[in-house]
Amino acid sequence: MSMKQVPNTLDIPFRWICSIQATYEEKIFKTADATSSGDTVFSSGILISPRHILTCAHNISGVKKVRGKFITSAPPKEIRVILGRDDRQLDKVFGIARPFGSYKARRWKIPSHYNEYRDGDSSAPYDYAIIELWKNVGSRKYTRLGKKGRRVQLGWWGKAYRSYIRPVDSSFASSLRKKKVNLSGYPYNADPGFDKPTETPAGIQMINFDSVTGVFIHLSGKKTPLMSYRAITDKGSSGAPVWAVDRKTGNRYLVAIHQAEQQFPARRLGVLITPNVIQQLKAWGLKNLDLSMMKSIS
Repeated sequence: MSMKQVPNTLDIPFRWICSIQATYEEKIFKTADATSSGDTVFSSGILISPRHILTCAHNISGVKKVRGKFITSAPPKEIRVILGRDDRQLDKVFGIARPFGSYKARRWKIPSHYNEYRDGDSSAPYDYAIIELWKNVGSRKYTRLGKKGRRVQLGWWGKAYRSYIRPVDSSFASSLRKKKVNLSGYPYNADPGFDKPTETPAGIQMINFDSVTGVFIHLSGKKTPLMSYRAITDKGSSGAPVWAVDRKTGNRYLVAIHQAEQQFPARRLGVLITPNVIQQLKAWGLKNLDLSMMKSIS
């Protein structure tokens, strides 16, 4: 197992992976694998359309403790997204986020079942969400992406870049078992100033490449649409994309969203992108997702 810094977040697919900052009216608690700093939660996500970010619901649904129980609090007052964030390029004079700047969310959606089953493991299959930005950032062109000043479109996780979403059903699950998957996000221990054991927003994107250990795993005594894998992660990684690469074609297949670390047994969990998740995303307005129904991964 290894966790390495992404050397250049201008590369594909790393420029679509983002740092998410959700700010609340009140101080909130850490939720699962997210990182809380007072009234702000820091996490990860992936751009899957010109303006939509796929992430975990717990990243944008703060909780507070009431009479010994964690309950859902008010929604964030603001969410900001930094695509391909790399604080090694931070403009320390003006505080400009590099390389693409910071974007404010217009709105966000989480499944209704997530709030209904917020306590316990039963909420895990519904721990996904969509953030919609005000601008179609994926359609914008950036000079820094091209050579000699050539302007190049940022893009998003789509077939134009040999990147697909593969809904994980029972027929595809066997292909994922014992495969290796990529996981890339913003764990807080990757913060450039991480010289103290404090929970701060990660500024450096990290990547893992490790083995799947289970698909549709058993949780709370029943089979659950989650995937488990070996990887090194940390708080702030939740919402990070989990994808497999076909060795013959080089195509990428997004299959899950990293959700949490589990202590007993020790494993990392991701929310599978099942046909039901795709159906919900389409109901939220994402009609033109680039899907693939390829049978197996070589």
